[in-house]
Amino acid sequence: MSPHPPRSRRPSRFTSKLSRATWLLALAGLIVLAFGHIAASSQTRDKGVHEASGLARCTTWPGHYWSHADSFNPAELYLLDDNGTIQSSYSIAGIRNVDWEDITSDQQGFLYLGDIGNNNGKRKKLVVYRIPEPDPSIQGYSKKLQVERALYFRYPDQSLPNARPSDFDAESLFWANDHLYLLTKHTKDTKTVLYQFPKLKHSAKRDRSRRSRNSTITLKRISEFDLGGSERIAFGGRATSADVSDDGRYLALLSYHALFIFDLQFDRHNPLANPLRRFDLNMWTSQQCEGVAWSSTKKSIPLPEILIINEGGAVFRIPHPLTVQEPSKLFYQVHDYP
Repeated sequence: MSPHPPRSRRPSRFTSKLSRATWLLALAGLIVLAFGHIAASSQTRDKGVHEASGLARCTTWPGHYWSHADSFNPAELYLLDDNGTIQSSYSIAGIRNVDWEDITSDQQGFLYLGDIGNNNGKRKKLVVYRIPEPDPSIQGYSKKLQVERALYFRYPDQSLPNARPSDFDAESLFWANDHLYLLTKHTKDTKTVLYQFPKLKHSAKRDRSRRSRNSTITLKRISEFDLGGSERIAFGGRATSADVSDDGRYLALLSYHALFIFDLQFDRHNPLANPLRRFDLNMWTSQQCEGVAWSSTKKSIPLPEILIINEGGAVFRIPHPLTVQEPSKLFYQVHDYP
């Protein structure tokens, strides 16, 4: 044995690179372990809607949902199961997907598909398409849909001298109290403004004239609500979807950073008058949320769930949204309004 210990040698470049690669692999493993729930929640992406941008429960087949993709994708509706997996697709004749942002149902036989995206505030032809809702539970039902009416509309305050073009983008539709409503998505502040469509006739025979079917509707401004957050980091405000519960009592309003629940019975003229709860979303999990829907009420689920779909097509759930208190992987805090 040598009386002197062996002199240490500097690691070679290859050894250094190997160590660095090993360290990066270990770090990646830790990230996977820490956020494994993201992959688990998103496992249906390959079979789900890519660039999903809206969600509505199917009223003709409980346990299923309608969704669609964002701008310049095919003019199709997708029937999803409650995991977000596409069961079938339905083409819509005679229209194209300029900037489809949300979908809702009046529970009286019609779907309302919103081509309402207006990112730069320069679009002149904003429209909501009314489409008879198909019944996918009937075998052999046609998968080619027709628009029953095109609801072209304008905002009453868009032409005012101090109007900001960015305040007239929208991604949220919902049906309540026999009216169709729209919520704007702002980028210069954290507010959303609620507008109401005039009461719509459900008899197609009364709306067959070219003038009544294609005239432009002026919306009615109802109220506004501050969604909070910070517009500086692109996650404040920005309403992205809305939906009303099966019983018509509650409104769910989604943004990138939070989910809000409102009591619709408090003021029938202003659905945003009485906020009940806010779920602060964990954006590591939820990512870019684009659609929200209440589940259908079933005997096995006396309190319905809320389903959220993100742009990648992953579906997340909030069970018992009116009573849950404990944080989850989807949200880190529940705030109850006084």
